[in-house]
Amino acid sequence: MLRIIQNRAISFTFSGILIVLSVVSLLLWGLKPGLDFTGGSQLDLSFSSQRPTPAEIVAVAKPVVGTGETTAQPLGDQDISVRMPVLSEPKHQELMTAVRAKFEVNGVTITEKSFDSIGPIIGVELQHQTMWAVVFAILGIVLYVTFAFRRVSFPVSSWKYGACTIIALIHDVT
Repeated sequence: MLRIIQNRAISFTFSGILIVLSVVSLLLWGLKPGLDFTGGSQLDLSFSSQRPTPAEIVAVAKPVVGTGETTAQPLGDQDISVRMPVLSEPKHQELMTAVRAKFEVNGVTITEKSFDSIGPIIGVELQHQTMWAVVFAILGIVLYVTFAFRRVSFPVSSWKYGACTIIALIHDVT
């Protein structure tokens, strides 16, 4: 039989340790926002056979892209996704030429599945919109829980249930 209430100190201690570790890791390493929030370009390529390693793709892309972080990630068996700073169309074509020159050998064909570019202005706007969406979602949750528990006023006011819901949400996300 579980004795949750009697052993709550163990649960609170474990949860507290996890929260402290989470906050410390966020302070040390921070969150790494995705391409949608920072701006940049994403190129998805498909290889007919023998996909190169992400490091090989990055080595070919770096001279074309120049400054900024360039990363590559395998997708499935034959595809790869390359993320980099914002590229103009001429630079995009130059990158495709360099990739094809390096990897289209021995009958291997490369298909460009997609190329998306998001400017930093759009990324900043998206950050602001996301923050507002989170604020409105939290407010909506508090109002809904307050309404749902409106008839339960003893021993706690109904709005406090909504506040506790948000505290639990923050705890779970952290």
